[in-house]
Amino acid sequence: MPIAHGPPNKVIAFTLSNGKHLVAPKDKQALADQKKAKFNQPEGDHLTLLAVYNSWKNNKFSNAWCYENFVQIRTLKRAQDVRKQLLGIMDR
Repeated sequence: MPIAHGPPNKVIAFTLSNGKHLVAPKDKQALADQKKAKFNQPEGDHLTLLAVYNSWKNNKFSNAWCYENFVQIRTLKRAQDVRKQLLGIMDR
């Protein structure tokens, strides 16, 4: 999946890196690891986190998608809010 590197996207990756973004119950750790692996980007953790955000976005910001992929919805929503604020500032 191609990843844009614009300023709002860099902030998304940084915002996600400062919180617990993936959750995994002990009894589902193997499945959670499989889900996490599909987002892995060889360029590093920040781009992996951006891939998580972009996948959530491509799935219409679905809460169910977060649950199925063991992703913390609260962290993604915080990144989404920061992105909206930055885009608003950039449009001024």
